[in-house]
Amino acid sequence: MNQRIAQIALVVKDYAEAIDFYTNILGFKLIEDTSLDKHKRWVVVSPPGDENCSLLLAKAADDKQRQSIGNQAGGRVFLFLYTDDFSRDYQAMIDRGVVIVDLQKFLIMVPLLYLRICMAIGGIYWSHRNNHSAINMNW
Repeated sequence: MNQRIAQIALVVKDYAEAIDFYTNILGFKLIEDTSLDKHKRWVVVSPPGDENCSLLLAKAADDKQRQSIGNQAGGRVFLFLYTDDFSRDYQAMIDRGVVIVDLQKFLIMVPLLYLRICMAIGGIYWSHRNNHSAINMNW
């Protein structure tokens, strides 16, 4: 059997705001934006270099769904973004206005890895990690 997770649904407040954030701030690619009906769209984004697992940006349709925006993992880190150049991507995110949450608290040294937690739209916590052992820490 060959299975994989292709998409993860992420409840968002507004399609345009979410697309702007994930494409212009985080640098993701807009893979698809298809209107399904008057209120619903199929919006898919993915990080550059990998379309194997993407985010389906799903606009909250009612109060219960709106309450989950920013708390989809109960306050835990929800998504992990791997990179081939942590310093480059970290600086690009800072330059584009990403807010790093409590840098001292969330800068965690793991053997040969640095882990930072950053905050995205609606308080969703992301982990951004370098998957190479040699990291240029000139930031």
